[in-house]
Amino acid sequence: MRIYLSELSDIPKIIDSQGEEPWVKAALSRLDELTPEESLKFQLKKAAGQKSGSAPNRPVDLHLSLSKVDQVVVLDGKIKTELTLICSRCANPFSHPIKAPLAALYTRDPAMAGIAHLKEDSESGRVKPVGQNHGVARHAHDYHDEEKLNASSHQLEIAYLDQDFMDLTQTLSEQVQLEIPLAPLCKEDCKGMCANCGADLNTGRCACAKIAKNSPFSALKNLKLPKA
Repeated sequence: MRIYLSELSDIPKIIDSQGEEPWVKAALSRLDELTPEESLKFQLKKAAGQKSGSAPNRPVDLHLSLSKVDQVVVLDGKIKTELTLICSRCANPFSHPIKAPLAALYTRDPAMAGIAHLKEDSESGRVKPVGQNHGVARHAHDYHDEEKLNASSHQLEIAYLDQDFMDLTQTLSEQVQLEIPLAPLCKEDCKGMCANCGADLNTGRCACAKIAKNSPFSALKNLKLPKA
């Protein structure tokens, strides 16, 4: 979904969604750690009573506010939803709840975004920034609740827009991705999987310990070699 900068002003543009719009679905499905087919099977298994082949709706409560202050586009809002992630211990898919504020700043001004210089991309023909983004949100205290933003401890950087519109699908994906843990866990006390046979230890003990105990080579563990 494109929002052209010419449509924005200091009067906030409000976008509310329950996840039915294609751009919201696309933004969140990018972050699922299963293929669409695998995700459908997982959701159908989780949601009892669903008809075969029908995809359960992902719960989404999204509120966005877009405005433009001078040359800075201000994105503010919040989202409550869930993603399908893979547990880093047991490798099983699970639903991870997301409840987070959204806040970001954008500009078409390279200097304000801290861009060293611009260079035309030979393949796409688009002008892209070269150098680090060190632009700082000089308007942070003007548009945001200071306590909510915690402006006393940090400032938002201004991201550079190389076109005259914002791709909300990409923007939403980037914002929600910040809320995904580096090592997702299906539950805090997840027991993981057996390093030997790969069995899910959350469902019970595997037979590896018993097999090792009854192994014909188990007698060798008490063997003492003569000293040289």
